[in-house]
Formats: sequence, structure tokens, C-alpha cells
Amino acid sequence: MQEKLAIANKIAWQTKAYQAWVKNYGTPEELAVKLKQDHKHNLRY
Repeated sequence: MQEKLAIANKIAWQTKAYQAWVKNYGTPEELAVKLKQDHKHNLRY
């Protein structure tokens, strides 16, 4: 039972993290185009 809950929680966190990333940066394809045009990118934590 605990393992099933842990898996469900992991999936939920990963999904929300991806959605937040897309909201902030756009889709991976969109960001790739931007990075190719202006390849300077500040490091972040």
C-alpha cells in the first residue's frame, strides 16, 4: 500500500514540475529554438 502511494505521489510531483517548467520556459522544443538563437544562458539553482 505504501509503495503504491509513493509511486502516485512521485507521478503527481513530476507532472506538476513539468507543467510549471513549461509555463515558465515554454515547451522543450520552444526553448531549444530560443537557446539555439541566443546560446547564453545563466546558471540557476
